[in-house]
Amino acid sequence: MNKIIESLSLEDITIFLQNGSLDNAPEGIAEYVTLLDKTRGMLLRFDKYPNDDIIANSLVITEKISKVKARKIINESREFFYADVQVSKEAWRNILAEKMLKVINLSMLSIKDVSDGDKVTKMIERLSHLRNLDKVDAEELPEELFQQQFVVYTTDAEQLGLPKANRNAIKEFIDKKVPDLTEKEKQRLYQEADVIPFKAFQNDQENPRKT
Repeated sequence: MNKIIESLSLEDITIFLQNGSLDNAPEGIAEYVTLLDKTRGMLLRFDKYPNDDIIANSLVITEKISKVKARKIINESREFFYADVQVSKEAWRNILAEKMLKVINLSMLSIKDVSDGDKVTKMIERLSHLRNLDKVDAEELPEELFQQQFVVYTTDAEQLGLPKANRNAIKEFIDKKVPDLTEKEKQRLYQEADVIPFKAFQNDQENPRKT
């Protein structure tokens, strides 16, 4: 069992490559990168290695690693060469696009007439869809927008650490201190004091400013 390879992972390789060089890499790092590259080559040889099981079995024999580690290396190889996070959609998009491009190039060498050319053109169109070339790039928001400070206003006194108002006392104050108000005016004051639910849009019968 190759204990060094078994103990390493793609995360170890990524962390090292961010700060170091393969020329002075610790034991196992350069070997692991070479193994990832070898696995990538096997993934591209679908004629000889048509599925992951065959690749994994080959790695178990040649690299003296476990089946579990072999499968992990296959996924890590895909991720290492095609994307930055664990086998994401973007990684698979790049993998499939590379395979499609190989087929397109082979087909272009075999064009004999206009019909063949049209088929190849449709293949290229499908590749452009896979690469999202037919979509408009999302507009990038200016960095200054995220650096702005926003002020959030609230009418909830409790959110500001203030004591909750006694709605009954407010209603009693309105009834006793301003007895000359019409019923419409009182209802509006009750709403603005949050004694009763506030109604933003009033009809003519409810609006105290209209007779």
